[in-house]
Amino acid sequence: AIALLLEICHHVGEHSAAVYRGEWTNNQDWCFWKYPLIELAGKTMGIIGFG
Repeated sequence: AIALLLEICHHVGEHSAAVYRGEWTNNQDWCFWKYPLIELAGKTMGIIGFG
């Protein structure tokens, strides 16, 4: 559940693939974001379980 939350908010898989393709090292300032990140601090999350 935590990994899915990080993927939805931070696009971890896409950023990992971009690093693998060399897009991060080719950036001039080594600060690389393909998508805006959603800050998780201060957010409320509900967990619903069946059991």
